[in-house]
Amino acid sequence: MKRKKNILLLIESSSAYGRMLLKGISQYVRERDQWTLHIEDRGLLPVPAVLFHGWNGDGIISRTPNQQFQNALNKCQCPVVELLKADPLVDMEVRPDEDMTTRMCIDHYLERRITSIAFYAFGNSWWIQRRHDLFLEITQRLGIKTYRFMDASSRKATPKPEWEEKYEKPLKDWLKTLPYRTGIIVVNDAQAVRVLNACRLLGINIPEQLAVVGADNDDNLCNLTTPTLSSIDRNVEMVGYKAAELLDIKIARKKMPPIPILVPPKRIVVRRSTDIMAIDDPDIIAAIHYISEFATQEITVDEVAKHVNLSHSTLCRLFQKELKRSPKEEIIRVRLNHAMFLLAQSHLSLRAIAKQCGYKTVEHFSAIFKSNTGETPISYRTIHQKFGS
Repeated sequence: MKRKKNILLLIESSSAYGRMLLKGISQYVRERDQWTLHIEDRGLLPVPAVLFHGWNGDGIISRTPNQQFQNALNKCQCPVVELLKADPLVDMEVRPDEDMTTRMCIDHYLERRITSIAFYAFGNSWWIQRRHDLFLEITQRLGIKTYRFMDASSRKATPKPEWEEKYEKPLKDWLKTLPYRTGIIVVNDAQAVRVLNACRLLGINIPEQLAVVGADNDDNLCNLTTPTLSSIDRNVEMVGYKAAELLDIKIARKKMPPIPILVPPKRIVVRRSTDIMAIDDPDIIAAIHYISEFATQEITVDEVAKHVNLSHSTLCRLFQKELKRSPKEEIIRVRLNHAMFLLAQSHLSLRAIAKQCGYKTVEHFSAIFKSNTGETPISYRTIHQKFGS
């Protein structure tokens, strides 16, 4: 009987990013059942004791945050796949495609006719600098007005800088300089939450005055904020999956693929923090807010028109002028966004999801879903829950 490979995972379970990597690795292992995994519940920075004691297994997948960690790792006599970067001589072998991530965030705002875009980051690391440089390059090429604030950039590089109260005032001061209806791109969800909190303390309405998009789509965090936080799903589970695949190649001494392996992002998961267009008409803004709040409660276009004190025909005409879609299509869009969230993130039945999204029957819900997305609800759930339970 063929022996299973002993694999050490040096990936922090304390962060959403680390847990998503582990989820992808787990999917790869379950599909093949050829590995025995060794993992500890740990943070990012401490060097695990197993490295000091010596690791005699078959392979390692690591996020190596500093040189001390790297020095201990160098003593191991087995293949390693690196998913962070501490040593300048060691590259990240599998990582999200930062170019596509940055472009997708910018495009997200351009689709909403927001042409003033800002970039915010706290900390100093190569990936923050890379994303900032790409942001600058793309926006300059497109002629977009930009605003940038990279706080703590002069301090020592660290993958996880500590936030302190003294950093809040510079953030607030910067936010107050941003023009009305600026879209802010924040380097990760945790930092985007700080931006939302600072805006709340300043009385800045999100998304009416400023819009905010984060990165990594930490679902629990994004849905806990007020308003809920839009975020780019960088397909981190697939990074973990590809890392496991690469380690198998190294162990078997097969031909290596080009390194680094770049994993493209999936999509922007749109939540309330960016779910608005650059619109001046207060009646349309009010109608959009009403639809956003009540679309899943079987509202009609007539009810929306009554809420904003417009006739049905006037409301439809203004929607076509401002949004290039009808109020009914906006109701469907909001309902289907909620449906896609439930299909990907819950185990509710299709009947329950249909009801929660304002549809009386599964058949009607399924027909609307397919006509608008090109997929059935079942096929969408299958694809987007690939790395699920």
